[in-house]
Amino acid sequence: MHGSAGASSAGGHADSLGGSNTGGGSAGLGDAGADATASGGSSGGGGSTAAPTVGAATPFISYEAESGTPGGGASVVSLSSPPTTKFSSPQLEASGHAYVNLGASGQSVTWTNDTGKNITAINVRYSIPDASGGGGITSTLDLLVDGAFRQALNVNSKRTWVYEGSAYDGMDNTPSSGDPHVFWDETHAFIEGAAIAPGSAITLQKDASNLAAYYNVDVVDLEAPPAPLMQPANSLSVVSDCGARANDSGFDSTSAIQNCINQAQSSKQVVWIPQGTFYLNTTKGLSMNGITVQGAGMWYSTVYYNPPLPASSTSNVLSPTSSTLKGFSIDGNAVSETTAGGNGGGINIKGNDWLVDSLWIQHEGAGVWADGTNGTVQNCRINNTWADGINLNNGNGAPGNNTGNNLSAINNFIRGSGDDGLAINDTSSAVEMNTITLRSNTVVAPWWANNIGIYGGVNVLVENNLVTDSVKEYGISIGVFSGNLTAGGYLQNATIQENTVRRGGSFGYAIQYPGIGIGVTGTPSTISDITLKGNVVDDAMFDGVDVGSASGMVIENNAVTSPGLAGFAVTSSAAGNASFTGNTVSGILAGQMPYTDQAPGFLASGSGNVGFTVP
Repeated sequence: MHGSAGASSAGGHADSLGGSNTGGGSAGLGDAGADATASGGSSGGGGSTAAPTVGAATPFISYEAESGTPGGGASVVSLSSPPTTKFSSPQLEASGHAYVNLGASGQSVTWTNDTGKNITAINVRYSIPDASGGGGITSTLDLLVDGAFRQALNVNSKRTWVYEGSAYDGMDNTPSSGDPHVFWDETHAFIEGAAIAPGSAITLQKDASNLAAYYNVDVVDLEAPPAPLMQPANSLSVVSDCGARANDSGFDSTSAIQNCINQAQSSKQVVWIPQGTFYLNTTKGLSMNGITVQGAGMWYSTVYYNPPLPASSTSNVLSPTSSTLKGFSIDGNAVSETTAGGNGGGINIKGNDWLVDSLWIQHEGAGVWADGTNGTVQNCRINNTWADGINLNNGNGAPGNNTGNNLSAINNFIRGSGDDGLAINDTSSAVEMNTITLRSNTVVAPWWANNIGIYGGVNVLVENNLVTDSVKEYGISIGVFSGNLTAGGYLQNATIQENTVRRGGSFGYAIQYPGIGIGVTGTPSTISDITLKGNVVDDAMFDGVDVGSASGMVIENNAVTSPGLAGFAVTSSAAGNASFTGNTVSGILAGQMPYTDQAPGFLASGSGNVGFTVP
């Protein structure tokens, strides 16, 4: 969360470089009842089906474009050195910090289906040019199987390409407003014709009918979604019972779906969203209390927020209280983070004993903005949001909306969020958050803030997450949100363990952010009893781990490999104390130090470290 990150929502993997990393044999991140394909495609395009050791278990396998085979003169574009300004680039925002450029007819990139599965669906992360005056274009990109044309995939740049100036983080759609950022979007489709058999070649190719000047391909996700779910017993269909209309963008289904929700609340029934896309052609969203909303599966049932643009106001697509949401997708037409651009929040959930399970959320503000007591977000797929992917918080401080207790985000996959991928957002105007868990999630390339931001709370556990390819700030930031520093906010008794940070940190805002920052905002009186244990920090852009101000920090058994600068660095303004035990630093570049301490008043002790000693 950077600045007002995600606040608009209250009232934004398989990383293949380095091999398998989010594989899994469970249904995990998909539709209920899925026979899940393991995620975690290898960098060579040969997907591993081993169970994951870190990150989310997903029903898809990801293949990085730069690990495929370019054809016809296509080229790989990689981030070759750290940025020297705060401005972005397609390679900085790409998964793996690299992509394949298809710049002429006949150029292609090919992978072999090594999943061991018959693939029936594909998701592509891509970028095509903006229109000359802004606002985006539409086009197609051809999919070939074993060299034969199979289908054209629809792509567009209408929800990418916003522009920033030196004095602001721009959300303007006009190219003359500054430098571009937010390059990547995603498109998904079922495979037409026969399934793609194991061993078959999968090709994305720019052909004569594909009229965009170029196509940049970042990563593809391959999977075999299960059959759609059937309508459950004791449920009301938004179509047959309430008059909503599927797949008709000219029909506003808002009132029909809301009426169905109201009836279900009175009759204690489930709201059923059958197959199809249901358009909300209004600035209003949907609200519900104490019910279950069930879809046919994230590949089949979609609620599409479609306010007329420019919008005079926007809303959260769904505002549930003490409810269960599962098995559908949320999408929308938002072209920027602004209200005029159509940006609303995906889900703003509160209350008690709530659940968000197996949803696919794209192109809204925060994917999930959540507070209350005993709530879980699990098995969700969140791409291309304009704010946080998932933000667990304690409300806005108003009576009845000022708690965040026993909240969890488990086994979610988040890529390309427009702020923190995952955030624990403790606001000091509310009751202090307590018992918050982030476990086994994957966060890739958030384009505005941190992969994971920890901003206060008590009894916090962040474990077994995979974070990769930071664009603006930290891989993992551990502290107190800056707006709460003078208002009594604190972080106490937090454990951050067994996470992997790969290519973490960046040069956003012209600051050298490390892979992990601990005690980066706060004081020894506001941050205490923090354990950083068993984490892997690989190929950080700058320092591996920066240590700031806190009391009672325990930093043990972490491995920092090949950082751009120091392995561990105690910052010059640090205060408090920390013990360093059993940590390893390797791959230090010439002229850099494995451990530095620039804070004379900081009390550091250590033993058993490999590659450095603590004086």
